[in-house]
Amino acid sequence: MEDFLTVMKDTKPSIGEDSLDQYEELKRVCGR
Repeated sequence: MEDFLTVMKDTKPSIGEDSLDQYEELKRVCGR
C-alpha cells in the first residue's frame, strides 16, 4: 500500500497517457 501511495504521488503531478496507464494498472492491483 505504501508503494502504491508513493507511486500515486509521483504520478499525480504529471498526468499523461503513460501515467494514466500506470494509474489504471495500480488501481487494478489495489482493488485486488
